[in-house]
Amino acid sequence: MYEAQIPSQVTLVMGVIQASGLRDIAAKNNIKELNPFVVFSLGSKISDPMSTKVVHNSYTPQWGYFTKAQIALDGKTMDHFHRGTAIYEIWHRDSQKKGDESESPKEDILLGTAETPLLPLLTHRRGIRGWVSIYAN
Repeated sequence: MYEAQIPSQVTLVMGVIQASGLRDIAAKNNIKELNPFVVFSLGSKISDPMSTKVVHNSYTPQWGYFTKAQIALDGKTMDHFHRGTAIYEIWHRDSQKKGDESESPKEDILLGTAETPLLPLLTHRRGIRGWVSIYAN
């Protein structure tokens, strides 16, 4: 009888392609020139948070960002994939005024978050694809 072998480690490719619909979120936060970026994580037990670059002055940023993570498939990781979510945070980087070095850079502003369940990664060989709704803070 053939028994399937589960690998001890896999390579997970993650990407953040683009965002849309950020104009209303920016307006709620009184932001006139949006400089968005995304920080995303599979959970602290699986991988460190990853971040896209900042796209300056855009309400429809195109990141085209991909990264790979080596994931050990132990009991804790499998449990996290069954119950956990990937978390995406979209931020605004407030740029310092050009030529005015007396003003210190302001803190980044969290615009919203999105989550996707990780379970489909175990059941769909091609992974998770599609749009994820951003919930404004």
